[in-house]
Amino acid sequence: MDEIALCLNRDCLLKNICYRYRAVPRKGQGYCDYGPVEDGDCPGFEGTREGDKLQPMEANDELEL
Repeated sequence: MDEIALCLNRDCLLKNICYRYRAVPRKGQGYCDYGPVEDGDCPGFEGTREGDKLQPMEANDELEL
């Protein structure tokens, strides 16, 4: 996958299935807060796929901003 900004929105209802939230960051990784999900839709949502390298949910939940 091309370099994309990962998401820091801890309150997002889609974070468990979103690649931008769960992806393992690279060195110098860029981040964005895509804001709240409205009506089940998020402009930054990128669904996870089989084979994606994902970090445990707790990793981002404990990240100091």
